[in-house]
Amino acid sequence: MADESAFDDVEIPSSSNNLEEFELSQSLAVHSGAVRCLATDDLGVLLSGSIDKSVKVFTMNDSGKYDFDRETTYHDSFVYDIATATDAYYTCSKDKKIIKMDKCFNPVAEFLGHEMVVSSVEVIDNETIISGSWDATAKIWDSKTQKELFKLEGHAHAVKVMPLDNGTIVTGSQDGKIRLWSKTGSFIKEWDAHSDIIRDFTLVKEIGFASCSNDGTANVWSMDGSLLQELNGHDGFIFSIL
Repeated sequence: MADESAFDDVEIPSSSNNLEEFELSQSLAVHSGAVRCLATDDLGVLLSGSIDKSVKVFTMNDSGKYDFDRETTYHDSFVYDIATATDAYYTCSKDKKIIKMDKCFNPVAEFLGHEMVVSSVEVIDNETIISGSWDATAKIWDSKTQKELFKLEGHAHAVKVMPLDNGTIVTGSQDGKIRLWSKTGSFIKEWDAHSDIIRDFTLVKEIGFASCSNDGTANVWSMDGSLLQELNGHDGFIFSIL
């Protein structure tokens, strides 16, 4: 049974009392295909990646709205994920590549080595990034040299990745399993987390992390992988969680 003690002091407001407080602030309709990913940074930049093979860049103006800035077309196929770092942006694609852009959005490096679609990319720190692929592996890379440092194996299908605040790495897959790893690629533990594809992760501050799945649930986990809470209510796939 899930331990909900970590949430004893958390007040969750009734959604029925708060829906009217939200208004559509802005609609950014610039892609010619489905938008697969979004990312923002502390500089007021918003990036969106699409199956139209492009990344669109928006910058926030003085009124708090986003203005379209430019388009990048460095990938040869669908853009699946975007990650931001202090000195760069990273995008990954169906073309099996990870591309690093500088803060002026110029392509400065490629990371090559996955055998199939690269569907997930995250920044670990200023020296390393991690990627997940349909080839059932995750890879830790040197962000400066593009050298593959560690290959994380054990999943059966496409892999989603995320670094945790305590220095460990979490991976999830279509096999419904979550795995924990050290920054040096050492396997820590594995457990059955969902009954269907794991789609996404997010950090839960001072608690751990959460996962979501095609099984219609979002689960909250401690840093060591203990189940804290199962969130139900959706009657379909959950593709993303924040």
